[in-house]
Amino acid sequence: MKNKNKLYSIVLASLAITITLVSIAGAAPFAYITNYYDNTTSVIDIPNNTVTATVTVGINPYGVAVTPDGTKVYVANFESNTTSVIDTSNNTVVATIPVGFAPIGIAVNPNGSKAYVASISNISVINTSTDTVTDTVDTGSSFYAVAVSPDGTKVYATDSFSNTVSVINATTNTLSATVGVGYRPRGIAVSSDGSEVYVANEDSNTTSIINTTNNTVIATVPVGVAPKGIAASADGTKAYVANFYSDTVSIINTSNYTVETTVPVGIGPIGIAASPDGSKVYVVDVNLSVINTSTNIVKDTVPVGFFSMVFGQFVGGPVNTENDSATLENATFWYDKGTALYDLGKYEEAVQAYDKAIEINPNYAYAWNDKGVCFSYLDRYEEAIQAYDKAIEIDPKFSLAWYNKGNALDSLGKYEEAIQAFDKAIEIDPQDESAWNNKGYVLNKIGKYEEAIQACDKAIEINSQLPEAWYNKGNSLYYLGRYEEAILAYNKTIEINPQYANAWHNKGVSLDNLGRHEEAVVCYNRAKELES
Repeated sequence: MKNKNKLYSIVLASLAITITLVSIAGAAPFAYITNYYDNTTSVIDIPNNTVTATVTVGINPYGVAVTPDGTKVYVANFESNTTSVIDTSNNTVVATIPVGFAPIGIAVNPNGSKAYVASISNISVINTSTDTVTDTVDTGSSFYAVAVSPDGTKVYATDSFSNTVSVINATTNTLSATVGVGYRPRGIAVSSDGSEVYVANEDSNTTSIINTTNNTVIATVPVGVAPKGIAASADGTKAYVANFYSDTVSIINTSNYTVETTVPVGIGPIGIAASPDGSKVYVVDVNLSVINTSTNIVKDTVPVGFFSMVFGQFVGGPVNTENDSATLENATFWYDKGTALYDLGKYEEAVQAYDKAIEINPNYAYAWNDKGVCFSYLDRYEEAIQAYDKAIEIDPKFSLAWYNKGNALDSLGKYEEAIQAFDKAIEIDPQDESAWNNKGYVLNKIGKYEEAIQACDKAIEINSQLPEAWYNKGNSLYYLGRYEEAILAYNKTIEINPQYANAWHNKGVSLDNLGRHEEAVVCYNRAKELES
C-alpha cells in the first residue's frame, strides 16, 4: 500500500555570517603589497580592508621589508636592480638605491639600522639612516630570500641554484656557514628566539628546519605543492608556509615539526606574514587573504594589484589610532556593533549599524554581506540579494556572499539562479560543505534527485558528520523510491543527531512504504516526542 503521508520539508542549512573583531590597539595596521607587473606597491589599511594608496616604484617590484618603527618601507625592484624607499607618513618614494642584479628578497634588522637585499649577484647592505649601500656580501651564491636573526648578529639567505642557505656574520658581512636544504629553497624565516630557521623548498614540497646552534637541518616537514613564502609566529609555536600550487597555507607545529592543519586560501599564494600579536596571518595570493589564527579560517580578502609577488615582512607602518580605537569614525566599530545586534536578533538595528560602517567604508564587503544576512532573516530577500551583489562586486571571490545569495534566491523560488550562485561559491571554495548541501536541497526541489544525491555526497565527503546532508540525501532517495537506501541515510542522520525529529518521521514514512508498519510507528512516536 502506498503511503500518502508527506515528507517533512528538506532542511536548508542556516544562513552564514562572518564575525571579525576590532584590531588590537597598537598592532601594525598596514600591509604593503608589491604588484609585479603594475610596478606599484599597494598600501592596505588592514582594520578596514581597503587600499589607501598605490605607490609607483621600480620595474617588477618583488620583496618588501617594513622598518620596525614603521616609518619606512624598502622594496626590491627585480628589473630595475634598485631598491625603492617609501616614506610611510605620506606614501611617497624618498630614495632609490642601486643594488645587485635582479634583487628579490629584502629584510631589515631588528633595530632598523640596516636593510639586506638579496639578489642574483650578491647581498647589498644598506645603511637605513643614509639609504646608501655600505657593503656587499658576495659568496658566489645566487640569493633569493633573506632573513635576520632577532639579535641582529646573523643574516640567513636562500640560494635556489645550489639548494643551500648561507649564514652570514652581520658584523663582518662575511660567510660563516653553508647549510644544505631541499631543492630550490625560496622563502626563509627565523624563529622569535633565534634558535631555528625555517626554509620553504619549492621543488621538494618540504620545509627544512635548521638548528642555528650548529647550522644543521634537524627536521624536514612535507607541506603543500611548491611552497614559496614562509613566516614564523611571534610566540615561536608555529611556522606558516604558503603553497603556490596547492592554494593553501600549511601550519607547522614547531614543537613536533608536523603540519597540524592546512588552510585553503586564494590562487597562487606567495608572500606570507604573521601579525605581531599572533591573531592574524596575511597571505598574498590573487588578493590579500587574512587568516584568523584562532579558527585557522580566512576571514577577510582584500583586492590588490596585478600579479602580487611580495616576499618578506610586508606588514607594518604607522599605527592608525583612528582605526584601532573604537571611535564613531571607525567602520570596524560599527561593523562589530552590527554583529552584536545581529547576535541579539535585533536585525533592523544591525542593518543600521552596518549602514554606518558602509558609509565610512563603502568597500567593506563583509558589512555588505552581513547586512544581507539581516535582510534575509527579515524575509526581505530582494534587498538581501542587492547587499550580497554589492559584496560580490567589491570582492568577486567572496564565496560566502555567493552562498548567501543562493539561499536568498531559493527563498524567492528562483531555483536555477540559486543553483548558479551555489556553483559559484563551490568554484571559489570547493570544500564548502554547506554550498554543496544547499545545492542538493534546491536540486531536490526541482526534481533533479540524482544530481541532488551527487551534491549531498560531495558535502558528506567533505564532512561526514553533517546531518543535513545525510537527511537531504535520504529525501532524494525516498523520492526515487529507493526506500531501503533512504532509511540508511536517515539512520546516519539520527546517529549524528539523535534529536533530529524530521529524520525520525521520514524514516517512518520510508518504513511504511516497505510495509514495515510496526517499525514505522516506533519512528513516528519518537518524532512526536522530540517535537513536543
